[in-house]
Amino acid sequence: MILSKKYDILKTGYVILLITAFSRPILTIIEGKTPLPLHKILPASLLYITLLLMFLSITHIKWDLVSSAILLFCCYAIASLAWGSELNDLLQLILPFIGYFAVKTYAKYVSNVRLIVTALLIGYAIPIAGSSILMFADRSIAITVYGSGVLRQCGLYFGFHPAAHAMVLFSFTYSLFLTYKELKKPFFQYTVHSIFILSIYCLWHTYVRNGYLGLLLFWMIYLFRWKKRYFIVFLIVLMGLGFWKSSTVQSVFWKADTWDREQNLNTASSGRIMLWSHNLNIFLEMPFYRKMIGSGLGSESDRVIGKEDEIWSSHNDYITLLMTLGVIGLLLYISIFILLLLDIIFYSKHNRAQSIYLSAIFVCLCTSMVTNGYVFRFETSQTFWLIIGCAYNLTRETADQTNSGLIHRDNAII
Repeated sequence: MILSKKYDILKTGYVILLITAFSRPILTIIEGKTPLPLHKILPASLLYITLLLMFLSITHIKWDLVSSAILLFCCYAIASLAWGSELNDLLQLILPFIGYFAVKTYAKYVSNVRLIVTALLIGYAIPIAGSSILMFADRSIAITVYGSGVLRQCGLYFGFHPAAHAMVLFSFTYSLFLTYKELKKPFFQYTVHSIFILSIYCLWHTYVRNGYLGLLLFWMIYLFRWKKRYFIVFLIVLMGLGFWKSSTVQSVFWKADTWDREQNLNTASSGRIMLWSHNLNIFLEMPFYRKMIGSGLGSESDRVIGKEDEIWSSHNDYITLLMTLGVIGLLLYISIFILLLLDIIFYSKHNRAQSIYLSAIFVCLCTSMVTNGYVFRFETSQTFWLIIGCAYNLTRETADQTNSGLIHRDNAII
């Protein structure tokens, strides 16, 4: 009876995880289209349910150094409520980690992980296909970017950056699919390949540079580690596209036409260097204890440029962490990724999944230097940690390749 009840909890947790994977990409596109922020409320509700189920099955949670580092960071972030953190900002920061723990707890077999990846693929198909149709038909929300003059589009998404981040995350998911595509029917394979091509089309038309950076970094690192001949082909294609679209690439990168704005790093960074300098100067003027613990989550201004004594929107996850959670918070967060990298190097056994795992982490580390994406953008962070959980499990040879359900043939429960 007890074993049956525990199995029911594990099975329910896995079903909720599948629903989360399928719905998360779709819910992102309803941002700004409903009176309430359902794109955050509904995914958060699923995470709360998952958290409750994990408490009920706490003995099945797989603990390691990475999990411990994440828990320590979350506990510290919760403690920051005592010195000024806003509850809403806190929840958006720590809730996405639940997906990582949930995958490790409820998807212990390769077949379970593959089903989660497939759910993500199907979920992404709707916004990507819809966005590409709108962009192709010139029916998408669009603006002409001052300086570069390009027409930026976002398709079904509410903003250009959420659209770009979604396309990069789809690349992560697509690469995981490539590890087991032979098990799927040809029609499904061709459909997923087509959606991937459409995601590149959508990303290009967002003209979001950190999206370009994330995509290029991911595929370059992944292909270099997995198949160097594909890496060489990728570089050749990339250089060809660079020459073909050289004027557009130059305008997008510098964000300045030669007749209009000066080409310098501050212009190219959309003023980021000025933002970072302002915030770091404020940090240097803080008392020592504030430097250590920060000014609290939510203390950063929503405006790009605010008052002189305000913390401006950093467009840099590390600086935002430094300003809001202090040196301690920043170091705790970085320690999570150090342990992830050590885990990949010393414990990962599946070479191809290991390459995906490593590439996705490097993309997060690098693009976080120039954007608030993988840490403070709720929908991006939630999907990222879900994917990292899948990649983690796929790198373990201990997973039963032949198992097709939650119950192993030799064990009563997982």
